[in-house]
Amino acid sequence: MNKATSLLRETNRTRLLKDKLIAGLVKASGLGMLVGLLGILIYFFTETIPIFSTSSYQQTEYQLPIDGRSFIDTKIDNTGNNGIAINDKGEVVYFSLNDQFTVLNQALIQKDPVAIATNTPRPWVAMIDAGGDIEVAMPEYIISHSKKNTVYTPNLRVNEELSALEFADSGFKTKYLGFTVIQEGAVIARASDSKVEVLDYVVGPKEATHSIKSLPATFEHISGVFVAKNGLYIVVLDDDAVSIFSRRTRSEPFSLFSQNKDRLRNGFHRAFSFLNGDKGAIVSNSRNELEFWFVTFQNERRLRSARKYTSSGEVVSVIPEHTTKGFWTVGKDGMYSLFYATRPAAILNIEGKAPPLLSTLSRNDKYLVNVYKDKITKFEIEARHPEISLKELTQKVQYEGYSTPDYVWQTSSTEEDVEPKFSLIPLVFGTLKAALYAMFFSIPIAVLGAVYTAYFMSTRMRNTIKPAIELMEALPTLVIGFVAAVWLAPIMERNLLAFMLSILVIPFTALGCGGAWALLPNRVKSQVPKGLHLVTLLPVIILVWAGLFYFAPYLEKILFEHGLIYFLADKGWDYQQRNTLVVGIAMGFAVIPTIFTISEDAIYSVPKHLSNGALALGATEWQTLTRVVLLTASPGIISAIMLGLGRAMGETMIVLTVTGNTPITDWNVFEGLRSLTATIATELPESKVGSSHYRLLFLSALILFLFTFIVNSVGESVRQRLRDKYRSL
Repeated sequence: MNKATSLLRETNRTRLLKDKLIAGLVKASGLGMLVGLLGILIYFFTETIPIFSTSSYQQTEYQLPIDGRSFIDTKIDNTGNNGIAINDKGEVVYFSLNDQFTVLNQALIQKDPVAIATNTPRPWVAMIDAGGDIEVAMPEYIISHSKKNTVYTPNLRVNEELSALEFADSGFKTKYLGFTVIQEGAVIARASDSKVEVLDYVVGPKEATHSIKSLPATFEHISGVFVAKNGLYIVVLDDDAVSIFSRRTRSEPFSLFSQNKDRLRNGFHRAFSFLNGDKGAIVSNSRNELEFWFVTFQNERRLRSARKYTSSGEVVSVIPEHTTKGFWTVGKDGMYSLFYATRPAAILNIEGKAPPLLSTLSRNDKYLVNVYKDKITKFEIEARHPEISLKELTQKVQYEGYSTPDYVWQTSSTEEDVEPKFSLIPLVFGTLKAALYAMFFSIPIAVLGAVYTAYFMSTRMRNTIKPAIELMEALPTLVIGFVAAVWLAPIMERNLLAFMLSILVIPFTALGCGGAWALLPNRVKSQVPKGLHLVTLLPVIILVWAGLFYFAPYLEKILFEHGLIYFLADKGWDYQQRNTLVVGIAMGFAVIPTIFTISEDAIYSVPKHLSNGALALGATEWQTLTRVVLLTASPGIISAIMLGLGRAMGETMIVLTVTGNTPITDWNVFEGLRSLTATIATELPESKVGSSHYRLLFLSALILFLFTFIVNSVGESVRQRLRDKYRSL
């Protein structure tokens, strides 16, 4: 055997080196892709996991050099270091909690007040004395900045207009006071044991006026009076009854809106507190029940109990949060519990030995301060996502203002105090609904088209049709969605009956043409080259479809008095112009090239000897197709369908432009939907980094990622099983 020349040996070495380099590059590329996918998955998890983190707190205790029993109200600022207390002499005590309790300043608002109330929207304080004189002031800190630090200067701002007011009846024995300051004036309510008087102060265009009226009801033993921040609701606690008085405008008098009088039976209400926004309230009673109430307007206005909360014992006070729908409860055993309105169980529990004399929250809800006889405790709260729970994400929730529990996705509102609603069910449902209807439209057309192109069509026509359909894949989905939204949707609304009839008429027309073709004599059929039969079918389908659109309006007038859309509305099927039917057609049009191309390649790649052998044994072309060709190509067809499904589930621009983006859970094909992809695309740029909304969008992306992974895994599993089953063919 001759030895290889040096040039040949050098060539072999170079080729071997190139092969190794290419093989290494391919392996590195594949490994890099897997690492990239794993990195994306890990990133999604790291952004999502904090949603379900537990709440925590840090406690600091300060000795109180003065008697805490003299305090009747207290406040703490957002730093947790500067506080304001009001004692029973009507004095304001400004104090610091930097290292120890330090009194910074004192000022007098009113001498010997008999009742005090604070205003939630702004830190106004109202006092009333035994003679009915009113004082309204705002104890505050003026913040200034120097080169070294921030300076907090105590200040007392007095509302001269409101402080000049007084109740006429000096013999009225005031025990409780409630008030609110609004842009148009103020509403101040005072209560004795059995009567409530309301002073309504209105700032007019020329002058300010005020009036004093009694609420139209008699009470037995009042234990509290509360005024909503908009001045349109007044709540009175009276032993076993909670009475709500309301009015629609400031010019109307208050009337009894709702009264829950038979709820307790020989019990009484211990605490009542509006939640942020004053649309819902938390009520505790002597039976150790803690309930969430809100006003509903369905059929009639009434007060409704939405849910009960699991408390460890008797609740003596409720402290609402300022920024969320959360609230703290203080138990008789000294237990502090943090709740959120939509969650029945406590988010955080802090054990104590005895209930405090006073409790307050900073306006950023980060600090909870409790006043005892000889000390003050400060809790720094870390509750990042109290509004998120597995139940709220996956189950129906009763929100304030809703008549029944429901799945709701509403992350923004025209009002700041409306709670966000984070149910993922409408988004997941919308994603599956859009993909399902798209597959209903695309699978029959794509797979049957692939069968005809690969098995029946002539080679010359196949070489023209197949590239043309593959080019459809390059069409931007934004263009498809735009055309569907501005062109197809209005046409479908005007010709709905024609589109609905097309679903039945067009297939039967094709079958009828096939039957008619079979009845023709062979000398006629032989005139059409094999594979070009589609040319004879298309004109018939076009004529039938045009006839449908021409005669459908006349048929609609005969069958439906006011039209098909009004008929569907009477039956409970509301029609929206941008609906799931349009989405299914538009998205199906975008998915067809993917399913068609892979299915056609799978069918065309079936070895010819299999089909030729079946034909030689006497099988017809149809028998050969259904029992040999399609079975052999089934792994490829299944892969094509699964890839199409993954493409439909991940589609963004079509569902964004065509659906109307309504987060509902309804299979009605004439209504819209909201998908995970469209939600991520529209809301992620507007969400605050690190917020609950922001992390939920990453959770949506993770769910979408897992959906795609599951679909592809199932498709690959089915493909392998079919491949092993029909490998012997």
